[in-house]
Amino acid sequence: SHKHSYVQIDGNSFIDSQLVISNANYRVSVVNNHFVDTSVSLGNAMFKDNFYKITKNTKDTATNYIDGDEIDANNFYTDGTSDLQVYLDVKKVKNCKFENIAVLPYVENGDYMTKFDDCKFTNCEIVSKSNITDKTRKTILKRCELENSILKGMYSSSDTAKGSIILDDCDINLPTKINVIYSQSNSTTGAHLYKILNF
Repeated sequence: SHKHSYVQIDGNSFIDSQLVISNANYRVSVVNNHFVDTSVSLGNAMFKDNFYKITKNTKDTATNYIDGDEIDANNFYTDGTSDLQVYLDVKKVKNCKFENIAVLPYVENGDYMTKFDDCKFTNCEIVSKSNITDKTRKTILKRCELENSILKGMYSSSDTAKGSIILDDCDINLPTKINVIYSQSNSTTGAHLYKILNF
C-alpha cells in the first residue's frame, strides 16, 4: 500500500537541469546528491545532506531555485564569484551551510515567512526582497552563525510592502565588514524592520 511505500533519490548528480517532485502519499527523500545550477521543486519530499553549487549569474528564479516545505543539513556554495544567488521558496531551513552566496528567501504564499535554524553563513548576503504590494515578508534567523555576512533589506516598485529580518541568539563575526545591515529601495515609503534578540 502507499502507506508503507518509500522512494529515495540518493547519490546522483544534477547539472543544468530540473528536479520536480509532486506531493505524494508516500515518503520521498532526496539525500546525498550533487546539484549544479538546478531548480528543485520538492513537493512534500525531504531534502537533506545534499551539495548545491552555483556557477551561473542569474537574476530570475528559473535557475538556482528550491521550492519545498523544509530542507535540512545541505551545503550551498560557489567558488567565490560575486553576484551568485539562490532563491529559497522554503518555509523552514535547518542546519544548512551557505558559502560565498546571496541567499534570497522567496516564499510566495501563506505568511511569506522563511525561518533559518542553526545555519551557518560565510561571506554571504541574506537578502529579504519585497516587491509584493501589501505583503509582509519575514525572515527569521535563530541560533545561526554569520561569518563576514550581511543582512540586506530591499524594496522594488512597492510603496506599501513591509518586511522584517529577525536575528535571535545568533553569532555575528565581521572581520572584513563594516556594517551588518544594509537597506536598498526605489520606494519612498517602504519600510524594513530589523530586530536583534538575545545578542
